Amino acid sequence: MLFEKAGFLLFIIIMSGFMIKLGGLLDNIISVIRGKDDIIYLSSPLVWLIPNWHWRNILELVLVLGIFIYQGWQLSRVKHIYITQHYLKFFVDNRMIDKIKTSEIEASLVIINNNYEILIIGKNKVVNITNFQQEKLAQLFLLYLNEAIDELQQKLPKSLDGKLQDER
Repeated sequence: MLFEKAGFLLFIIIMSGFMIKLGGLLDNIISVIRGKDDIIYLSSPLVWLIPNWHWRNILELVLVLGIFIYQGWQLSRVKHIYITQHYLKFFVDNRMIDKIKTSEIEASLVIINNNYEILIIGKNKVVNITNFQQEKLAQLFLLYLNEAIDELQQKLPKSLDGKLQDER
């Protein structure tokens, strides 16, 4: 998943070194054809993939590594959901991100974008849980989440439960 996020920048760094060396080879071949030079200098194509270590390339590499580290940190953050009869609360690293009343939850589903997300849809609010690494994990989480929501909504007081059925 990290290579999807920052892999393109790493590809650009590798290809820039390759293109510079390929351009040098083509210039050398053209010089030989025009009679300005007598020798074609060939090096191993694997050497072409090593970037030129210039300060700009080092800065680009540091930028890519920074993106890798940041995205890895984002994926490794601990996510919690606490469900009570009153609220469903979403926490990331012990900081509450969002909450929704349990009685107002109408549906929850998995959305597949670049990464997998779960949407918990309420009457007036939507809670978005992001950064699942696999669809299977998101589906399993959704299954457990729906079981907990259904169980807690069945335990709601009769007055609230009747009110919910009338509004649906």
